[in-house]
Amino acid sequence: MLNSKTTHYHTNIICQTQKPIPAGRFFGPVVITMRLMAPKQSIIACQLTRRFVYNHGAPLH
Repeated sequence: MLNSKTTHYHTNIICQTQKPIPAGRFFGPVVITMRLMAPKQSIIACQLTRRFVYNHGAPLH
């Protein structure tokens, strides 16, 4: 992405449904963002974001 201030990482995880087909409009490798946080903050981040499976989801780690 151009002009982005977030660190992006292109994984080798393919974006797909449980069957090996593209997940709607999304296809190709999953791109994640990374940010520094303390271990205590990562627990809170997991608890908050795992509720939003269609928007964000829990952190990949």
